Amino acid sequence: MRSRVLLFALFGAMAAFLFLGTQPGQQSFPATFSQRPDLENGEYMTAAAGCVSCHAANYSDPPVLDGGVEIASPFGAIITPNITPDKKAGIGDWSKTEFLNAVKRGVSPVGEHYYPAFPYMHYRGLTDRDVLDIHAYLSSLPASDKVNNPTQLPFPFSVRRGIGVWKRIDALELRERRDAAVLERGRYLVEHAAHCGACHTPRTVLLTSDHSDAFRGSVLFDGAIAPPLTRERLLAAGEDAFVTGALVYGLRLDGSALEDRKMIEVVDQTRRLTQDDRKAIFDYLSSLE
Repeated sequence: MRSRVLLFALFGAMAAFLFLGTQPGQQSFPATFSQRPDLENGEYMTAAAGCVSCHAANYSDPPVLDGGVEIASPFGAIITPNITPDKKAGIGDWSKTEFLNAVKRGVSPVGEHYYPAFPYMHYRGLTDRDVLDIHAYLSSLPASDKVNNPTQLPFPFSVRRGIGVWKRIDALELRERRDAAVLERGRYLVEHAAHCGACHTPRTVLLTSDHSDAFRGSVLFDGAIAPPLTRERLLAAGEDAFVTGALVYGLRLDGSALEDRKMIEVVDQTRRLTQDDRKAIFDYLSSLE
C-alpha cells in the first residue's frame, strides 16, 4: 500500500509539471517505402513481436486483431485497440509514416502519446523495413469494424503529455544496455521484437524497466509471475529446456507445464520462430552477466 501511495505521489508530481512533457508530432523516416513489402517476413516479425497475444481477443486462423484485450496496470485497465485493416475502426487509413511513428515512437496519427503498455520503447530498435513488413502483413489480415473501447484512466494518468517525460527517462536507461550488447540477432529479438524485458525485468517506482536488475523476474500488474531469465538459471536448465521446451512446447525450465494464459499465447508465437532464432534468444540471454 505504501509503495502504491508513493507511486501515485510521484506521478502526481509529474502531472504538475506537464510543461516538461511533449505533445509529439509525426516524424519523417528514410525513403524505404518504395521497396516491395515482404509478407512472409511481416508474418514472421508479427509473431516475434507478439502482436496477436495482445490484439486478438479470440483465437482464429488467420487472426483477427480487433483489440479489446485488457492489460492490467496500477492505474486501471489499458484496452488494446483494433489494428485490423478496417478504415474506420482499425488502421486501414494509416500511412506508412503514421504506422512507423506509432510502433517506434509511441505516437498516434493525431499526435498523442500512446500508453507504454504498447511496448514501443522496445520496438524503437526494430528496423524500418521489419516494421513496414509488419504493416503490410497486418493489412492482409481480415478487417473488423469492432469499435475501440477507449482506455479511461483517472487524472493525472489520463493526461498523455506527461508520458513524454516517462519516455525520456526510459530512453536514457535503455541506451546503456543496448550499446553493450554483443550478440546482435539475439539482442534484436530479445530487447526489441519479442520485448522479453517488458515482463521479465522488474519495474522501478516510475514503471520504467529496472535495467540494473534485467531479466531477474517480475510480478506483473495482474499478479502473474514472470520468472527470471538469468544466465545462471538458463545454463543450469540447459539450452534444449529453453529453446525447445519453453519456446516450443510451453514448458517451464523444470519441465512442468505453463499455466499462465498470456505466456501460453506468447509461446504460440515463439514456436513459429526458426530454431536458429530461438537459439539466438538463448545465446543472448545466457551471455548477459
